[in-house]
Amino acid sequence: MSSFICSVDFGSTNVKTLLMEVNNDIISIKNKNIFLKNDNIENELFDFINKNISIRDLEVIVATGAGSFEFFEKDESIDTKKGFRYITHKKGSLDETNIKVIRVDEFEAISIGGVVLGKVDKGIVANIGTGTSFVYGDLATYEYLGGTGLGGGTFLGLAKNFVIDTEINGIFDMADSGNFKNVDLLISDISKNKIANLSLDITAANFAKNNKNIDKKDILAGFINMITQNIGLQLSLVKKNFLLRNNLDDIDVILTGGFLNYEVVKKYFNLISKFTNVEYKYVDEEYSQYATCIGAYEYYLMNIRENHKGIF
Repeated sequence: MSSFICSVDFGSTNVKTLLMEVNNDIISIKNKNIFLKNDNIENELFDFINKNISIRDLEVIVATGAGSFEFFEKDESIDTKKGFRYITHKKGSLDETNIKVIRVDEFEAISIGGVVLGKVDKGIVANIGTGTSFVYGDLATYEYLGGTGLGGGTFLGLAKNFVIDTEINGIFDMADSGNFKNVDLLISDISKNKIANLSLDITAANFAKNNKNIDKKDILAGFINMITQNIGLQLSLVKKNFLLRNNLDDIDVILTGGFLNYEVVKKYFNLISKFTNVEYKYVDEEYSQYATCIGAYEYYLMNIRENHKGIF
């Protein structure tokens, strides 16, 4: 008989949910969903679970993400590496079920999810969601290396508040047809010769070009270029510092997060990758925004539900 694991990442903007089916030693994805963060998220979560399985077959909820503290009330007497907290779920007036819940540290889940999806033994994971976190992980240990407030939330906020109010895919499509060179001041705009080893088409200053007739699609392209440039530059410094501290020659860099589901974002990350000489590993697009969910349930499998392996 199958049992089920529900892994939930309570993010800044969205709540990502993976429902995993465990049948003997075989684990598969039953369903997945993304909810916009709201005050009714607990009811939405249980509606999602109840539509897919009998709640009595739910083995555990594995919660992670900054917002999980609200769902998983912090209790210092509970060691999440050894035990569970229970919540009571009521469906109707007569059906009441106690459900096990365990909380996994967000950065540990990010590191495990990135390493598992990147198919590497260890690496630096840049999780690019609403904002961005840099975490080292090797399945057994993890280290938070820093982060930035720049991310997908920055792009959507700038786009909708200052440029255009349209559906999300439309904004990314417009950005893909735009040209950041029409808004950024380039090296070629200020010099006919290379400065140091910089290419002439490198940005000297974001949005510094004096252009009175800027197309909206060029502004959107400029936003993505500015965000990915700054994340990429910070990631390059984080990697160099990590290698120096640990006396290493190189290490894999894995990118995860929902912002990477759009090809235009990857296109601009590839530009900064060439500039910084840092090669990125992109994970399967279907699971990129679920990477932290995957890391959380993989933690559960490795540390609590022993002798089981995940599907990735």
